[in-house]
Amino acid sequence: MRNRLFATVVVSIGSVASVIGAPSERTLVFDPVELVAGREAEGDESLAVEHEGYEYRFVSRENRARFREDPWRFAAADGGACGRMGPLSGLGDARRHLVVDKRIWFFASDGCREGFLADPERCIERADPVPEGDDEQRARASQVLSRMVAWAGGRDALGAVRTYQHAIRDEFEREGGKGEHVKEVHAAFPDRFAESDRWDERSWSRCVVGDRGLARSPDNGAAPLARDRSAAFVRRMVRLPISLIVLGGDPDAVAFARGERRVEGVRCSLVDLHHRGATTQLCIEVETGRLVAARFVGRGPGSIVGSVERVFTAYEADGGVTVPSAWRTRFDGEFFESGSVVLDSVVINPTIDDGVFGAG
Repeated sequence: MRNRLFATVVVSIGSVASVIGAPSERTLVFDPVELVAGREAEGDESLAVEHEGYEYRFVSRENRARFREDPWRFAAADGGACGRMGPLSGLGDARRHLVVDKRIWFFASDGCREGFLADPERCIERADPVPEGDDEQRARASQVLSRMVAWAGGRDALGAVRTYQHAIRDEFEREGGKGEHVKEVHAAFPDRFAESDRWDERSWSRCVVGDRGLARSPDNGAAPLARDRSAAFVRRMVRLPISLIVLGGDPDAVAFARGERRVEGVRCSLVDLHHRGATTQLCIEVETGRLVAARFVGRGPGSIVGSVERVFTAYEADGGVTVPSAWRTRFDGEFFESGSVVLDSVVINPTIDDGVFGAG
């Protein structure tokens, strides 16, 4: 299907006058209601609205009212994140924008904008539709997931999982020698997740509680995470191996069997498992119930959207629960170097400070 494109290139020199006070790169001077309709009209700065960190201007009070009634229909997609790099990337510049299929996208650079224009479908990250199936497929999925649950430690052990933490440590080159990079992931089930990246003494993090997110950075401090960005972060977190295994133990999980295939020579049953906008196909060893791989639509090298498959290569047990602790990743059928992950530590039911999830 051909995408409907409507583009405006505006790179202003100097600042844009603003009654709200947003800087030029955070101010859309064209009325978003008109842009979505395929028309370009500069808004009145006296009819401005702030939404998720951006200022939007309107040609009329009627358009402003329409925006306020349904801001996510007219505001920038992905909370203003760069359309080329995805909802969990840096923010885009409102002076570089594009309308695709009646959504406004912002971009961090001209190169990002051109890359998006070349193939929007390989850049746009969407929530997955809820899978469908019949009663037989549902019943078969329940049987397969029960085998995985038994392999992972049993229903009682999984039911006792309240929190989770893993860490990845490596070194990076910096002036004067090597620095330390530590990436940590925390989960407090069912709906609190956090991720942090520390490069020596500088740290970036994001977290979500329910559907409300928060981002922290050394330069900007703490700020709310836009709705679409929070949702994308949740999709990433529910695809953690521990999340998939815990969800597999939920009798009310949305799951359908999809037959069998071999993964790295291992005969596997396939189950589509859906939760909070993320559908992941689990590849579960027929003989043992071991979680062999997980497949989904996601981002790969160059932040392009395509088919992602994590093939698990090592496992670790803690607190009576077995989870994958290393994996290789295929993107569109090919393994790539940066997709190899080895966890340095895996902890089931650690004590997690509430501050990790934005409290305090």
